[in-house]
Amino acid sequence: MWTGSHLKPYLLRSLQDFQKVNHFPRSYELTRKDRLYKNIQRMQQAHGFQHFHIVPQTFVLPSEYQEFCGCFAKDRGPWIIKPVASSRGRGIYLVSNPSQISMDENILVSRYINNPLLIDDFKFDVRLYVLVTSYDPLLVYVYEEGLARFATVKYDRASKNIKNQFMHLTNYSVNKKSSDYVSCDDPEVEDYGNKWSMSAMLRYLKQEGRDTALLMKQVEDLIVKAVLSAGLQIAGACKMYCPHRTNCFAAAPLSTIHCYVYLPHHPLLLNIRELTDHDATQRADGRTDGRTDGLYTDVCAASVFYETV
Repeated sequence: MWTGSHLKPYLLRSLQDFQKVNHFPRSYELTRKDRLYKNIQRMQQAHGFQHFHIVPQTFVLPSEYQEFCGCFAKDRGPWIIKPVASSRGRGIYLVSNPSQISMDENILVSRYINNPLLIDDFKFDVRLYVLVTSYDPLLVYVYEEGLARFATVKYDRASKNIKNQFMHLTNYSVNKKSSDYVSCDDPEVEDYGNKWSMSAMLRYLKQEGRDTALLMKQVEDLIVKAVLSAGLQIAGACKMYCPHRTNCFAAAPLSTIHCYVYLPHHPLLLNIRELTDHDATQRADGRTDGRTDGLYTDVCAASVFYETV
């Protein structure tokens, strides 16, 4: 069953052993920014900050406003503001003072990473495609190709640029509006324009002397720890609502994990987003069009593999 929304509990309970749905119950524990950060913070407290330092320091406002102000007094930032349940760069902005924050809705305020790894002086993030076929036991697959998304204005830490979204944000939905946005329609060219393949990005960094093998190990570690942070809640929901452990085969049907790399090489998680529409994925990720067909084939293959072992 392929659906763009989560099934109601009574429908999940009615699934037969041969039926599969492309959502796990309570997957919002990963895909809502406030829940994701709270789950990771809980793991930091339980297992040590150094072992789960995979996100920037973050506060949920308005409930943690006083804690944020106390932290801001020690380190004035800048800080980045994000709605807790939005995507495509909507509602994101940077501030240098708490008085600049609008608290009409629940928001996240995170320490802004002001020393990111750059390519040709541009900020970029990495989109990775992750498939989860089971939370108990945990089975996670990472697709071999990903996407590097670039800002359209060269990065400058000067405070006068704090409102320049084309410099600080890497979201395609934001940067496609820039007059400096460069697209590339040739699928054979992987390192031109504002979207590169992850492979091209890694080749570039390796040529620059970066340890890309270590970087990808850190990224894989980040992925596992992020999924683990909500594993108990999602596994518990599966036991409660799903009559068969193979009913849910992915986080819909795959998730994208966005991360920044800041110097020296340490990746940090930005968010996890559910994708439910193959065509929408193709439109959004034009640089990997030739590869995502294989990804969707692999989603089905991995689902069948899990069922038969």
